[in-house]
Amino acid sequence: MRNLLFVFCLFIINLVPAQNIEEGICISGNCETGFGVKKYKDGTLYIGEWWNDIPSGDGTVIWGNGTIYVGQFYEGVYNGNGTLMSNHELYIGEFKKHKQCGKGTLFFANGEVHVKEFNGMGEKSKGYVKNKQGEWEEIKQDKN
Repeated sequence: MRNLLFVFCLFIINLVPAQNIEEGICISGNCETGFGVKKYKDGTLYIGEWWNDIPSGDGTVIWGNGTIYVGQFYEGVYNGNGTLMSNHELYIGEFKKHKQCGKGTLFFANGEVHVKEFNGMGEKSKGYVKNKQGEWEEIKQDKN
């Protein structure tokens, strides 16, 4: 009986770190090195490829507020081609370290569309903008 209790205690001790709610719980597949689904405490869900317990490769993140990212990850950040959709905007293009960086198109809920080279810093960059009235304007790169 003592041996059974000892084994049960070891099982519980080893189980708790593997299911740390702060880190998330792997609910399907292989969330260490492979393809898996992990759910986090705040309701965020990651479905995709993992490498060393970090999202790497192709994947999808669905946040509790309805925001969705589908695309490439590198060491846990969106990096490469992807699509980010929220209640207010839709971006399809390139990302670098979680930022819109490279060629892309940004659609706003108010009808504006930006087709340009994004620099990841929120500064103006060369491209085209369709305003709320449906008119296209060329944007010259800001030298500042």
